[in-house]
Amino acid sequence: MIEYYKSLPDYMSVDELKNLFNSFLSNVRDSKYDLGDALESLLELADRQWHTYELLNEDIKCEIEDWLISIVNSDSKEITEYTTLIIARLGLSRLYGTIKASLAGNLREEVRQIITEIINEVDGHVEDPYYGMR
Repeated sequence: MIEYYKSLPDYMSVDELKNLFNSFLSNVRDSKYDLGDALESLLELADRQWHTYELLNEDIKCEIEDWLISIVNSDSKEITEYTTLIIARLGLSRLYGTIKASLAGNLREEVRQIITEIINEVDGHVEDPYYGMR
């Protein structure tokens, strides 16, 4: 899965990306997948979406957040790194709230540090990945 997404052009239309996000969501719902590969693939799509300078379609955004919230694992440094990068690129405020709330729990220090970094970066404007650029 990841090689396909890595080979996409850096700049794509919003419509092309909408189709790719829908295809990605269909794949993670309907088939077995490697979670690391799926997250890396989603990050590739999120990067391309960010380069459009347009907010992600709200319906797709909700579906992505639902899926990510269902797989979030506060014990995993890898999952936490991917999810925080995706949050920043797509403006995923519900997922951000979930991850931020996990700080109240017993986390490994490296995971706590990743979460603290995203809080310092996007707190107060998580829903706008272009904050400060316009």
